Amino acid sequence: MFFHRNRLGFLADENIIFSEASNYFNYFLPTIITSLESSPIDVAVSNNQVSILKHAIPFNESLLLFSNLTQFTLKADGLLTPDTVSIDVTSNFETSSRAKPVPAGKFVFFSTKRGKWAGIREYFVETSTDNTTNAVEVTAHVPQYIAGEIKKMTASSNEDMLACIATSVPNSLFVYKYFWNNNEKLQSSWSRWDFDGAVLNAEFNNSEIVVLIKRSDGVCLERINLSTDTAREFTTGSFPINLDRRVKLTSGGLTAIPYVDSNVIYVASNGKVITQSQVASWLASGPVYAGVRYNFKYKFSEQVITQDKAPVTIGRLQLRNMNIVFNDSGYFKVVVTPLQRTPSEYVFTGRFLGSSSNLVGQVSIDSGTFKVPVLAKNTEVDITIESDSHLPCIFQSAEWEGMYVLRSQRI
Repeated sequence: MFFHRNRLGFLADENIIFSEASNYFNYFLPTIITSLESSPIDVAVSNNQVSILKHAIPFNESLLLFSNLTQFTLKADGLLTPDTVSIDVTSNFETSSRAKPVPAGKFVFFSTKRGKWAGIREYFVETSTDNTTNAVEVTAHVPQYIAGEIKKMTASSNEDMLACIATSVPNSLFVYKYFWNNNEKLQSSWSRWDFDGAVLNAEFNNSEIVVLIKRSDGVCLERINLSTDTAREFTTGSFPINLDRRVKLTSGGLTAIPYVDSNVIYVASNGKVITQSQVASWLASGPVYAGVRYNFKYKFSEQVITQDKAPVTIGRLQLRNMNIVFNDSGYFKVVVTPLQRTPSEYVFTGRFLGSSSNLVGQVSIDSGTFKVPVLAKNTEVDITIESDSHLPCIFQSAEWEGMYVLRSQRI
């Protein structure tokens, strides 16, 4: 069921049925003497194979229709009437009909199924080639990342983000973040947000994701703010507090958290973690934030030597160090795991000797470069950044140093 051009519409097998214009509950001809422009519409798709229509999405001044194997476009010259309506085949991409496609700006995202893994395609109109349509697979670089089948998708054009719920991983949101600069895509990244309960539904609301989560103690409606964090009321400076299920406690308002969790921690107005017995005394000087820690983890891709934008694999690259440039960070650790060797952890505490922000008794938030020894072959080491702290960690770039030995020379 959908709404298009002041008509209520339904998909029924291969047919699209519209109500009378401006009269959404009438599907019978108002008169048989003459054909009216406002009359109901009942039209079928025309294709060489059976095309059971599953979804209808308004897109590019038309109606985009999805079946399991084919995409159609319903158009009309001027007004949408029984005489002007037409349906054309635009593309033939296999789709998974369980999740409804979602529009985001000039794109429409729809899901696909390949064995036990799911994928996402980005449908758009190529204006440079006489308005032909195309659907690029945005999971091509991570083909075995989303397990199972996608059952729900939601997108935001404000945040350039797509969130998906998969059947095989009910406690997670798979998030696709992209960024376009004119006609060039500069970012196409996937990540996974894990929760301590099953994600029943998720929807974008401006710069927030509203999530419905089922836990052992009941169903909770929570929101994730993707814009500038409001938890910055601290005596040591302005920085966000990164806690899951975060609640602001104030002396004049909320003084208890609305859920029960043994892993709850409390952060005072100076940014330091306090005990539950100290909350009452700290509320006299400012708000206290309560919440649950969560683990942030980023794994670097394999470092390679490139020539003319192509990797060179005929030599040996021995990594020595990695320099991580960070900004306004209070804590993180880098874990280096060479093949068949014990992992090494290198912790940044937010404190530099001689820094103006390194004060006794206060949380330190600083910017700079963190140098980490690697001492391993590029193909035999995993390098990750992790943090389960409530303090922020923001990374700008990373550089590596190494020794490259060319075993042979091209002729």
